[in-house]
Amino acid sequence: MKQLLLITAFFATTTAVLAQQPTRIEILPSGDTLIVPIDDSDIVYDTTAYTSSGDDDNDGGYCNNSVSGLSPTKILSIGFDYVGPSAFNSTYNYPVADTSTYNRTANYAGGLRISGNIPVVSRLKGLLNLGFNYWRTGYKFKEEPAATDFFGKRLQERGLSNFGLSLTYFKPLNNRHFIILMAQGEVSGDYNFKEFFNRFKYTKGSYTGLFGWKKRDDKLFAVGLSRTWRGGESLPIPVILWNQTFNSKWGIELLLPARGAVRYNFSPRSLLLLGYELEGSSYNMQFNYFGDNFIGGPLLNKEHELRRSEIRARLTWEKQILGFIWLSIQGGARINYKNAVAFDSGLDRGQFVVDNKVGIGPYGIISLNFITP
Repeated sequence: MKQLLLITAFFATTTAVLAQQPTRIEILPSGDTLIVPIDDSDIVYDTTAYTSSGDDDNDGGYCNNSVSGLSPTKILSIGFDYVGPSAFNSTYNYPVADTSTYNRTANYAGGLRISGNIPVVSRLKGLLNLGFNYWRTGYKFKEEPAATDFFGKRLQERGLSNFGLSLTYFKPLNNRHFIILMAQGEVSGDYNFKEFFNRFKYTKGSYTGLFGWKKRDDKLFAVGLSRTWRGGESLPIPVILWNQTFNSKWGIELLLPARGAVRYNFSPRSLLLLGYELEGSSYNMQFNYFGDNFIGGPLLNKEHELRRSEIRARLTWEKQILGFIWLSIQGGARINYKNAVAFDSGLDRGQFVVDNKVGIGPYGIISLNFITP
């Protein structure tokens, strides 16, 4: 917890500094926007450098990645995630007791969520951004896991943690076209802070490349490819980024298939988002199992990979409460997409030693978000 407090203090200080600097809005491949400080050398008084509606692609200007009317820029977000009661049943595909199935009810799952975005390089011809996130998910079952329910015991005792760092590069090619490149590394598992550095060897990498068009100030569109762990395993998938404001009230913010939302603005200081997000990763876990493929065999401790992915159908309300501090309240349904345990993260799909069936559960997230004034 001491490390988290230090990290939070660092990002809060950075937010306060950025709030006093000249800035401009940028959009990350995730679909989130970011306020980037402008150095004196970046200030351009010829507005054609920021215009993307001309007919000539090579008129000497560069498009930016801002879109009017998007949800507010979040430089730092601190929140708490809560998932209500839902079924959580596990079937072991190697023998562990007289029965290989354990039926449980998860009374609670959730924990602290912190994320931030820090500008590293901000120039008209290129933008580099550093992203950070820490998500904690603890579990509490209604029934105490049985002695031979090794996975359930470990999940309740240790929970899951996810720490990630990312670099995002936006490169305008001319006044209409741009590319976005992103690389992310994340360490996911049942570790605590003392074990964190020992789990670096299990770092998972994700990569995204997009080519886009910016013809108007209220629309940005891009297509590309991504290799991501959101589905619980590493898969190459096509990606569509589409942010558009149709009028003073309505707009869309999409990064398909990862997330999507329809936006309604009550006012410049209050809005509503209706949509979904796919969350997931592959989590390194260490728990016992019976060796030699029989009950009562030698008790072994082995590294496992929990392939966990879920869809969150949600309604989000965001409102300014004080200056550059916004409140966000999110609620909806957590829907399981994948939850299974393998001995190795590289095994083919379907080769699992524990299959989990997780029921639909209600969830909510409340967070404070620091944005520019």
